[in-house]
Amino acid sequence: MIQSFITGIDISHQHIRAVVIKPIKNTCKLVRCYQMPLDNHILTDNDRLNYQKIVKKLEELRKALPLFSRKVCLSIPDNMLITKQLQLDSDLNQEECQFVIKQTLSKHSVIEIDELYFDFEVLPSESQNHTASRYQVYAARKHDIDGLMSACSRAGLTSLLINPYSSNLIQLLRYALHHYRDKNWLLIGLNGSCLAMCFESKQHGSVYHQVEVGKEISAISDGLRSLFLHIQLLKITPKGIWLTGEASLDSVQVMKSLSEATFPCIDLPLVKLAKCQNQLSLPRECFHAFGLALSGANWLGYFDGI
Repeated sequence: MIQSFITGIDISHQHIRAVVIKPIKNTCKLVRCYQMPLDNHILTDNDRLNYQKIVKKLEELRKALPLFSRKVCLSIPDNMLITKQLQLDSDLNQEECQFVIKQTLSKHSVIEIDELYFDFEVLPSESQNHTASRYQVYAARKHDIDGLMSACSRAGLTSLLINPYSSNLIQLLRYALHHYRDKNWLLIGLNGSCLAMCFESKQHGSVYHQVEVGKEISAISDGLRSLFLHIQLLKITPKGIWLTGEASLDSVQVMKSLSEATFPCIDLPLVKLAKCQNQLSLPRECFHAFGLALSGANWLGYFDGI
């Protein structure tokens, strides 16, 4: 159905990038990819949106998107997110969990609990103790979420999902591993000044680490070495590295920077991950918007086990 279109929108300092997909059972079709340059006043220095100015850009984007692609997924930077792990009684129901989590957050957060939205998920058990469960709790300021949702609504778009940047990179990795029927690959992406990597294993679960880098090659190389040190500290041995994002991140540079690495390093061909029609392209710079669209499809239940 046409109504199943999902649009991932990545808003950065210099661009709005949008990827529209039509999700199918455990896969998707690429419908449209769109990039729009921005001026320097859309985002503030602390990565918060200038909501008044973003509305006009989102309206312009909406007019360029296909019909029935108004359901959009967006993200907030991870530094705008509060995360905490809690251990709670396994016998608590959903409503009781929400109450206990809210009470715990109110005791440990410097932000008033009424100023926060929060969500949580049950984590895999690490022991045979069946009387307690571990929960990963996420919280964000209502001001940031409401502002983003309001900007979408005023532009004629419907916000389907808003999640942290890291979740979308991890979703892209999971989708690529499923597509290639492989495992133990590590994904590194460069989005503006953010260089991030993610990896999944039974031992560590989902691993995400990011560093801020400049546009200079030397700064990116330093960031890569920092990520590689993190890999070594965790004693992770990936089968290989997939690269995506800005063109300034390439395999030759990575292998020079990580001369100790003994595994291959290749570009992740985004366009091959989706069933494309009419010679559509999906530039690597749109990886985050693609990851957002995949996150939306996963949240709606199109990806079983991905």
